[in-house]
Amino acid sequence: MNKDELIELVKRIHAAHNKPIMKADEVHTYRAWWDILGHLEETTAWEAYVSGAATRKWLPTPGEILSTVVDDLLGGFPTPLQAWGQFQDQVRAANAGIQPNRVPHSTVIETVKRLGDEAYRLGERDRQAFIVEWEAVRDELIRGQAEKMTPKKLVPLDLVPLDHDNDTLIVSPITPTVVDEK
Repeated sequence: MNKDELIELVKRIHAAHNKPIMKADEVHTYRAWWDILGHLEETTAWEAYVSGAATRKWLPTPGEILSTVVDDLLGGFPTPLQAWGQFQDQVRAANAGIQPNRVPHSTVIETVKRLGDEAYRLGERDRQAFIVEWEAVRDELIRGQAEKMTPKKLVPLDLVPLDHDNDTLIVSPITPTVVDEK
């Protein structure tokens, strides 16, 4: 997305939450959103915002929107209780000596690997411990994918007038480029 599309996106999202952007914070607000979401297409960022708008009470951060984009890119995740249920299905099938009906989500498989043999001794009282570990696995996967998507370093920066108002400037790159730091 370009600078103008980003500014329009931020204004629409703030307007949807009846949260005006403070004049004194404009430059910093746009810069933060640009640094996190500037590499995405405007429609991708907007669709990620809209997907959670019905249930979201607060103005989302650009990081929450990026997380939603990554979640969609990775095909979605089960809820914590669904992950626990998938794990329990695997345990029941193993104890019965049969093949499970479905393959669990990759985050469930990774959680079991991290827990080791102890995972198969978890009972209903250990559900929260499993969920905490599963959430850590899911969050690491999201962070890893987000880091792959986000440019490492933006260069060079130019001062670009914001909405043709010469009193307010936004510092943003014309096009994001990745610098090889060798």
